[in-house]
Amino acid sequence: MRQVSYNNANDAEYSLQEYIIELYSNHNMDRRRTLMKHILKSAMVCCLTDRQRHCMEDYYIKRKSAKEIGSELGISDSGVYKHLNAAKKKLQSFAVLF
Repeated sequence: MRQVSYNNANDAEYSLQEYIIELYSNHNMDRRRTLMKHILKSAMVCCLTDRQRHCMEDYYIKRKSAKEIGSELGISDSGVYKHLNAAKKKLQSFAVLF
């Protein structure tokens, strides 16, 4: 698994493991939400293929249709859904750690 770290104004560079450790020790809900976002981003980087990550970001964040994504990637709508389902399964298995 690749080690991923983020750097923002409120955090020193944290590894994925450090985010998880802080998540369990911090009781501030806003901070916990921020930590979960970092953990999810890290999981997407280290656990998903480039295509799976591209499909997830475009479909869920940019709100593009499967048809739009498919035409960008040169695959069918059903191919996009296959990548989305595979990505969701990987992220669900990652979430079991919590």
